[in-house]
Amino acid sequence: MTIEEIRGKILTDDEFVLAELGKVQYLYGLQRVIRSDLTRTEDINTESVADHIYALGVLAEYFARIEDVPAIDLEKVRAMITWHDIDEIETGDTVGFHKTSEHHCAEADAIEKAIASSPAILQESMTSTIKEYKEQKTLEARFVKALDKIEPIFYFLNPNGKRVFEVSPATKEQHCRIKEPYIKDFPYMSRFHYVTLKIFEERGYFLSAK
Repeated sequence: MTIEEIRGKILTDDEFVLAELGKVQYLYGLQRVIRSDLTRTEDINTESVADHIYALGVLAEYFARIEDVPAIDLEKVRAMITWHDIDEIETGDTVGFHKTSEHHCAEADAIEKAIASSPAILQESMTSTIKEYKEQKTLEARFVKALDKIEPIFYFLNPNGKRVFEVSPATKEQHCRIKEPYIKDFPYMSRFHYVTLKIFEERGYFLSAK
């Protein structure tokens, strides 16, 4: 199948979108392979920030080919993915729609501490890469931000993911509000969001709006 045929089916065929999503989820299987002959003993399979970064790497390779972004610098994209959540070493992860101004202030301080705690040879690159990501002025920065917002649907759209979703539930409005402003300029990511949103509603993922 040519790239043009794949693009056409993503834009017109919901079942094809879900089949593609399933193939990406297959690659997420590495998140559950534990090294050193060990296993995780969890009732719900969790996702670390490092697991999320791996997932973004997979999505970057996929959507860089699907979206019409021929000039994108994938080396820069990969570096941005690696460092974009480095502050969470210090702060931990907070669900996007729960973040307050206090969280954002703590994030800025944590970025400085994380960079200062890293090898000196990496610090200049980390600083410039994170600054570019935060400013959202380049194609690469906007692309990575969109990936960051769309990635959870690949993680959540399965029985285990629904259980994780129920731990930190959201309304449909909350779910869409932190995604749509960033993915709207990427039509193929937007299609994955549209198709999966219907499934989320059908399967009772969302809290009722008050």
